[in-house]
Amino acid sequence: MRVAAVAGVGALVIGYFQAQGSASDDQDVDRTVAYQCGFTTGSRAVEVGFAGVFPVAGEPGRPFAPGDMTLSVTLPQDAAGELLAAEAESFSGEATLTTPVTQNGETAQAQWPVLSAEQSPAPADGEALSVTYHGAGPEITPAAPGDVTFSAGDLVLTFQSDGAESPSRVECAPDPSQAEEARHLATVEVTGGEEENSAAAQAAPEVEGQSRDGAQPEAEDVRPLAQSCPSLPASAQPDPRWIPEPPPGTGEVTVEPGAPEPQCVYSAGFANVAKQNGAMIVNDPARNPQTASVMPAHSFGSGGEGYFAQYTVVQLRFPAARSTFLSFGFAPVSATVEFDSDLATLVTWQNNAHPEPTTTIGFHQTLRLSDIEVNGVPLAVGSNCRTAEPIEVFLEAGEGYDVFGGGRLSGEVEIPPFTGCNANGEDLDALLTATISGPGNHIEFNQGELCDPCTEEHIPSLPEH
Repeated sequence: MRVAAVAGVGALVIGYFQAQGSASDDQDVDRTVAYQCGFTTGSRAVEVGFAGVFPVAGEPGRPFAPGDMTLSVTLPQDAAGELLAAEAESFSGEATLTTPVTQNGETAQAQWPVLSAEQSPAPADGEALSVTYHGAGPEITPAAPGDVTFSAGDLVLTFQSDGAESPSRVECAPDPSQAEEARHLATVEVTGGEEENSAAAQAAPEVEGQSRDGAQPEAEDVRPLAQSCPSLPASAQPDPRWIPEPPPGTGEVTVEPGAPEPQCVYSAGFANVAKQNGAMIVNDPARNPQTASVMPAHSFGSGGEGYFAQYTVVQLRFPAARSTFLSFGFAPVSATVEFDSDLATLVTWQNNAHPEPTTTIGFHQTLRLSDIEVNGVPLAVGSNCRTAEPIEVFLEAGEGYDVFGGGRLSGEVEIPPFTGCNANGEDLDALLTATISGPGNHIEFNQGELCDPCTEEHIPSLPEH
């Protein structure tokens, strides 16, 4: 349930990336990016290697495309048993890769043509599952001058083993705890053509088969949405800290296990930053929104006076949020905000005296800031700029909310002071704390209905703001 999100300074203007180049027409890329992949045993850390060729430079209005790309993935030892048939001797596979492509502060989501893995021997017992995929990139047409940056994005891996009737799959996303720079793949310098302050400069680069605003116009070009939900850890339990105290007279509450089926959910909303007198969009429905995994009706509680409660566990997955605020009313400040959230606990309860269900959700979340620019000038804050302690997020559901059907969730949070924000010998903790931290930051989300698989119809609109 993508409820959450608090923010400091975010950035629709993505921070700068180091441009790469050489005297040749192409640049070689060799990167390793940390991912989190969802298995039935829970989310696991996986390293993905990217080796390929990108152009060094381009021109406005003229398409270019990355060259051959090789993805190298090594999955944990127990992954083979989950993804390959028990007696499989060999397997093949495909990978679906999405890369955010950014120019002049605007981003389009570029889905690559399918990358393929040739038939390979299945690993022996106790060995890791290593796969290599090959393919070429999509065609990109920049609308104006300005560097075009490619970053690692969502990755879906499918495996077809001999002896299996249908392929298996695993969904992966870049580890949100790593710095934005760690996901950067390449920068293509685009010069010439229209001036950068033209209307074209405000548009994202055009991706073949996709509109500039990131919407996919044709059904066959629609980016695959969540077809299966990553399972939550077997140890996932409701957190007692977020379970409201039962009303007087309830007596002892007996908790019994439910029979939950993990599902996905989309949410979209706004997070206000009170000191900046502004708000940013979180999980923008128009820009590759992500799902969270939900274990609805994980367990139930019952007690006297007709008390009944339903406990749901949620694995939050937040994409980095980007926005620009006018600090002090005139200086534009942009940054990237990343979210590090623990498991959330959603509780719905009612009793004889309160027959209408009441729903709340609570979790802790740490914010990380990077790629900050003040009036277009980069402000180095290092790779570990974060809130000194996790934020306590507690949201209440609006009228008509239902965990299965969705609805509105809202609340206010206090953003703690910042720490670790220093680079080049400057300690910026106090500056960021003074401009961001404090109480009264309103959060409001629309949650969609639970889904598995999910389609575009499950993505809710932004709440009125």
